[in-house]
Amino acid sequence: MEIIENTKERVVLRMEANESLANAIRRSVSEVPTLAIDEVEIFKNDSALYDEIVSHRLGLVPLKTEKSMSKKTKIEFKLSKKGPCTVYSGDLDGAGEVIYKNIPITILGKEHKLELVATAILGTALEHAK
Repeated sequence: MEIIENTKERVVLRMEANESLANAIRRSVSEVPTLAIDEVEIFKNDSALYDEIVSHRLGLVPLKTEKSMSKKTKIEFKLSKKGPCTVYSGDLDGAGEVIYKNIPITILGKEHKLELVATAILGTALEHAK
């Protein structure tokens, strides 16, 4: 196996393997514990997006996962914005760290508001998908 690139954000490997081995490696990645927003309580949403879409977009925001975290880890994020503006992932306030702060969540028009509390938990891809 040859390591092509190894950074904090990405690992690129090259190896001679058949499709079934490569598929098994791909599947095992879904078992890596990851911190992700799993619950969202929306108090006010005047944006053009439905609550479910905003919640889904928040669930896709990458959060920093620490080695010291356990299955009991829960981190709350709060977001309160008033338009006109674009709401970005960096607008989430909480004890956790958002990796990419410029991910657009939604656009708010004049006098529109978005207020919510999001809870991130540590789990695998299979657990977060439920």
